[in-house]
Amino acid sequence: MNPLRVISRSSPLAKVQVEEAFAALKGYWLEGTGAGQALPFPAFEVSFLTSYGDRDKSISLLDGSAPGDLFTRELDEALLQTQADFAVHSAKDLNLPLPEGLSVLALLQARDPSDSLACRRELRKIAFPDGLLRGFRV
Repeated sequence: MNPLRVISRSSPLAKVQVEEAFAALKGYWLEGTGAGQALPFPAFEVSFLTSYGDRDKSISLLDGSAPGDLFTRELDEALLQTQADFAVHSAKDLNLPLPEGLSVLALLQARDPSDSLACRRELRKIAFPDGLLRGFRV
């Protein structure tokens, strides 16, 4: 059997997410097949692509001008051209609705369910003009 072709972005975070996805898939595979059955875990061939958003650092993520497929365009095209069998993405990067011919097959539980923001300048007045909800902090 040929290895399944996987693509992802080349960022350090994306590479960690690929490893997490494989670990989750392997756990699911072993749990689903049972300890007594000997179905081999499929082989994978991983390729990492640099996305438009990775290359063009001048695009602002704050002003609404960034295209929806900023971090997925090249991966989506590779899937649609059958250059890969599936992609590993951050859910936050998905362009919705998805391009025709593509679908989300799995969503993994977040290791840390909180959202984090790191920036070089004060964003409180820009991002939270009415203040923060009770219990939230920046």
